[in-house]
Amino acid sequence: MPKTNAAKAAPPRKPAPSDRTFEKARAYFRDGDYGAALAIANQILARDPENLDALSLASGCCSLQGEYEQAAEYDRRAIDAHPDSAQAWMTFALDLQNGGRLEEAEEAYRRVVELDPSRAMAWYHLACFAARRGDTGTALENLARASAERPELREEAKSQPEFAPLLEDPRFDRIVNAKPDSEDPYADWMRSGT
Repeated sequence: MPKTNAAKAAPPRKPAPSDRTFEKARAYFRDGDYGAALAIANQILARDPENLDALSLASGCCSLQGEYEQAAEYDRRAIDAHPDSAQAWMTFALDLQNGGRLEEAEEAYRRVVELDPSRAMAWYHLACFAARRGDTGTALENLARASAERPELREEAKSQPEFAPLLEDPRFDRIVNAKPDSEDPYADWMRSGT
């Protein structure tokens, strides 16, 4: 019988201790024990200060406890270590916004859509900021981009206080009442990005 060079199948990879530790922190987080999850995330960060998963978890723990400034500090560390992470920028923007730092939040949302133009919620928040400033054109453009990615945002926009001045605008009406597979050329233009 000829010898074969077939390699033996590698045994399944055992999770690294840090993987198991992180999973324990996530379990605490899912159970609503944010203090325990944050303590474990900080232990991981003591060993690996740029660990994006641990930074994100720590931010989430703080944010869900209403500690938006602390959450934004973790977010800042995440984007300093991972500047091309659209998710890190999105979390940063949300925490800044929840903490009342609106100008900084708007800038962070802009960075999100630069990194990932398909981020509907970032476009939606940018639409809200533009509407608040009275920049109707930008608000409508951003809302169209958001609703092209997530059609359910059309309904939300109808009751969003920032869009109240636009309720009678026919362009707003076309955006929020468009069917997802609409033949509306404006919607097609927004989806294409041209």
